Amino acid sequence: MKRYSPESDAQLHDILIVGGGIYGASMAYTSALNGLKTVLVEQDDFSQHTSANSQKVIHGGLRYLQTMDIKRVVESIHEKQRFYHLFPHRVTPLPCMLPTSGFLMKGNEAFRLAFLLYAIIEKLVCRGKLTKNLHKRPAILSKKEVEKRFPHMQQEDIRGGALWYDGICLDPERVVIALLESAARLGSKVANQMQVVNIERTANNQFAVLLFDKLSQTKRRIFTKKIALCTGSWFKDELGLGSIPQELKQLSLIRGMNVIVPSLFTSATSLATKVTKNGRSRFLFIVPWKDYSIEGTHWEDCIDPAEPWSDHQQTANNFHDLTQEAIAGNSQQAKIMSSHVGYVPGHKNDQTMASERILPHYKLVDREDDTAGDILQVVGVKFTTAFDVVKRSLQQLFPQEKIKDILEFNNLPYGSPASQPKALFLHYRQKYKNILSYDHCTIAFQIFGASLPELVNNYIVPLAGNEEISETDFYRGLTRNCVQREMAHHLDDLVFRRLFPDTPSAIPTALLNTLAEEMAELLQWTTTQKDFEISQVTKKQELCL
Repeated sequence: MKRYSPESDAQLHDILIVGGGIYGASMAYTSALNGLKTVLVEQDDFSQHTSANSQKVIHGGLRYLQTMDIKRVVESIHEKQRFYHLFPHRVTPLPCMLPTSGFLMKGNEAFRLAFLLYAIIEKLVCRGKLTKNLHKRPAILSKKEVEKRFPHMQQEDIRGGALWYDGICLDPERVVIALLESAARLGSKVANQMQVVNIERTANNQFAVLLFDKLSQTKRRIFTKKIALCTGSWFKDELGLGSIPQELKQLSLIRGMNVIVPSLFTSATSLATKVTKNGRSRFLFIVPWKDYSIEGTHWEDCIDPAEPWSDHQQTANNFHDLTQEAIAGNSQQAKIMSSHVGYVPGHKNDQTMASERILPHYKLVDREDDTAGDILQVVGVKFTTAFDVVKRSLQQLFPQEKIKDILEFNNLPYGSPASQPKALFLHYRQKYKNILSYDHCTIAFQIFGASLPELVNNYIVPLAGNEEISETDFYRGLTRNCVQREMAHHLDDLVFRRLFPDTPSAIPTALLNTLAEEMAELLQWTTTQKDFEISQVTKKQELCL
């Protein structure tokens, strides 16, 4: 996708989307499928903030049966299935287990009843395109089965375990890139490093939006009929719109921290475990992710997301210690490899714990006082429900249009396999065996999915010819693709959100230098610029490790 430049753009657009996380990217894709003339701008890099910084779980809604919130159970099942359908190579079933004890609400009997009700609801929801992985059914595990998955449970007074299936999104950053690439291919204009400075309503009832291009250091105006602010934690930015609506003033900001450690268990099952500290009980979740475990989530209040978290490292250490105490059967405490922070909206109420004040539902807030319906602040809460929320947002912004759900289109996001991912990988492995080694083919498929042939033809073959590509040239080819087609402008963009999404391991120095040298040639960096880019990545890795 080519980066959009507002210079000399006099077109009147149907919608300007501000924000390039999961909500903005989902809206760009949905609006493009529905034929709207769309522009999306992101002030930093795509998926640089909360969209990537989570436990990566696509919740299936079982927990809402505790309060008999059937509507949210239905919504969660539907949206989990949506992700299975749209991203079969990135979203896979995640077995989750909660130890059971006693004979009341925490016992096997209560969970059997919940699983029966969940199965009935799932059968009613899952039709048409929404029928992936239905063989993954909830079950009650015996004590021995629990101990086999989690040996430290041998010392616990439990009856067994309740096992159910959520989904896990292995690389949320790549999901966002795929949606934006898809929107661009459908005619949308997309740019990162582009900041909205001011919004004004014109005399002919349109909006003039002043944009600041952070790369060229220039300002330009564009014109649009509607605006969707999918700005995540920046939901209180004024943008020249005057006073903040009372509905937004009543919201607070809560930040969550997750800690990544080496894999804690041989089982690929997520563990929910209850801990008590200072007289308060809460659940911790240990999620298997690639070759690691994600411990989460610690929640606390945040005044300003732009301000550094002064005691970030100490908070990570304390939370990690709490998690390790809960699995005390492990003979050695795992070392923290990295930690990341995301933000969610919350209520300003009397609840002491920040986790209890997280907003339960999304909000769609009109940002204009005197003219209703043309600028919408989309306050999202969950990665899982992004597609449903943006559809409702577009229906509110365009009440005269028949905005369709993306599932009504025979269209998959860029890179998503239409067939079984494993079969497609084996096909590519055979097709490109003379050019890509098994490891290189695996890496390329994990990153680019079904778009791997375009990578090979445009960026690998020119470097390798008909011979197997070297390690250095392989990463040079990947770098060229990400710079020229995915708007990677900084080494940080390339490392953390294109090639090695959220990796907790330090990139080897030689490889980091190869990536930097290729970017320097493509973007015409000076030696000073290149050294600065390397130092920024190195600094970030040191802060994480």
